[in-house]
Order: sequence, then structure tokens, then C-alpha cells
Amino acid sequence: MTTVNELIQNPTATRLASTYKKAINDIEQAFENINEAKKTLKSAYGDTTSFFPFEFNQWKLDKIKKEITRNCWKRIITMLELPSFMTGKRLDKLWQEIDNDETPEITEQSVIDFCNNIYMELKNLVSELIDEAYRYLHPYHNKFKTNKKFEIGEKAIVYNMIDIFLGGAYVNIYSEEKIQTLDNVFHLLDGKGPAKYPGNALTIIRQAIQDKKWQCETEYFHFKWYKKGTLHIRFKRLDLLKEFNKRAGKNRLKSQNEDF
Repeated sequence: MTTVNELIQNPTATRLASTYKKAINDIEQAFENINEAKKTLKSAYGDTTSFFPFEFNQWKLDKIKKEITRNCWKRIITMLELPSFMTGKRLDKLWQEIDNDETPEITEQSVIDFCNNIYMELKNLVSELIDEAYRYLHPYHNKFKTNKKFEIGEKAIVYNMIDIFLGGAYVNIYSEEKIQTLDNVFHLLDGKGPAKYPGNALTIIRQAIQDKKWQCETEYFHFKWYKKGTLHIRFKRLDLLKEFNKRAGKNRLKSQNEDF
């Protein structure tokens, strides 16, 4: 993982910006060379002969440059492991901004400014992630007596997490993000970085299912799943669970106050 502080350092920001600029210059030069070659060929063979499968015009060049800019920004975001700190909603918005070319061209200053903004927002990002994990574990329409009304207890039951097909269990696609978010939150509360493959909860659950098991455990959780699609979670680190409830409670009180 490249930390915000590492990426914000001038040598790193300078390297990313200079590499991007050189690549763009090389592509622009390549287009010029191809178009010069095209003129040379036409001078000898005439205008009626087609030498290339498509035009190397300004529109094509701009399209390639935009795609490179988008992919470079996306790579910076993954280098920072920001998807692990962001809610699905916020991350979708960020991807959309990049795909809509709302991000600036990559320069040393734009990389530093982006990292500074992320650093200032990091606390809020984690708070949003905690609140999202709480909502996954404590939906508005809670039908299980095991689940406590105003906080997450040592044990929690979440429904519609597991699909059963031909006698086998599968983590459904809508649940993958929920499990990964919960895992990331408890790793972060423990002072660690986001959960990583292959030690993350989602991978361990998938491996257990592949081994025809109906339960497994990680550093922070014991999971057990049933044919009716429910996932039973027992929290192993009660100190982290206490901190999770404390922070989630503050977030929800703040959200409720802002509604009035």
C-alpha cells in the first residue's frame, strides 16, 4: 500500500507526474510520426490507397489521452487503497467523476492537492464506512431476536447473505461488499490497514464453502451460515465491537440531528 504521506512527498508526486507527461508526449510524437509516414506513402502511392485501418487524427489522439488520464487517476486511487476506506456510494461517485473527465490533468501539484484533500477527509471517510457497516448489521426492518435494538451485540444475524443452489452455498454478489466493508472496519479499528487477500474474511468464507464447510473464523469474527440464507456472526474482539458501537452511535446521532 502507498500511504497518503508517501504519495504526497514531492519525489513520488514528481515521478508520477513526469512519467505521465513523458507518456503523453511520446504518444503525441508517435501520432506525428505516423501521419508523416502516411504523407510519405501517399506521395509515392497516391491518395486512393488506404494504408491504415483507422485515422490517426486529433479526435483519436484526444480520446487516447483522456483514457490514459482516467486510468492513471484510478491507479493512484488504488495505490492509496482508497476503495477500502470508502462507502460504495462515495466510491461510485469518485469513479463517475473520473469517467466524466471531471478530474484535472495529472501534474505534480494536482497529485499533491488530491492527496491533501484525501488526508483531510480520511476521518470522515472512516466514519462513513463504520456507519455503512452498522447499517448492514442493523437494518431498519430487523426480524431476528438475536439482534439488539440499539447496538450490535456479540452475536448478529444478517439475512439474504447466502444463496443456496444445488445443495451448495454461495456468497451472493450483493453480500460481498458488506462482508468486505465489515472486515475493513474492524481491521481499521484495530489500528491496521484494510483487510487483504488471502487473509480477508470474504476469501476465508469462500474457501470454507469450497471445502463444503458451513462455518469458519477469522481474527475478528466467527461466521456460520444456513440454508435459509442467513449469516450468523460472532464478534471475537469485544473491545473493538465496543468501539464500533460507540462510533456508529455517534454517527447516527449526528445524522439524526442534521435531519432536523
